[in-house]
Amino acid sequence: MKLLKWLILLPLAIVALWLGSVMTTSADVPCVGAGLNPEYIVKPGIVYTTDVHHINVCADSPMMMFAWVKWRASPPVDIAMRVTRPDGKSQLVNWNNPPGNYEAYLDFGGLPAGDWTFEIINKSPNPATYTLRINFNDDPTF
Repeated sequence: MKLLKWLILLPLAIVALWLGSVMTTSADVPCVGAGLNPEYIVKPGIVYTTDVHHINVCADSPMMMFAWVKWRASPPVDIAMRVTRPDGKSQLVNWNNPPGNYEAYLDFGGLPAGDWTFEIINKSPNPATYTLRINFNDDPTF
């Protein structure tokens, strides 16, 4: 009877964990911005084609945001980063072609509240390990 119970529960638990990992939205991530988390770090990952990360900026903020993705791979790969603001404006950052190993994005103060999306795009056939870091600092112009 215990074996039958495990045969039923184990696949259900695996599906629940998988759904939890692929169905992450900005509501599931911590709120960041002025006076909250001074740095938000996405742990290292492996990108084969595209990885997507969300952050939730709590309220319109006078802070500035600096985001960068750093990677390593052998042979060298070409990684780009697309940042999409809550108002729908997006910017593709792809300055460091191989053999570079980072891309950077800077958004000065006046960050709109809402869901920010960071896409890590691997334009090469080989996978790369990466770390995405997002910092919030006081904007000296405010």
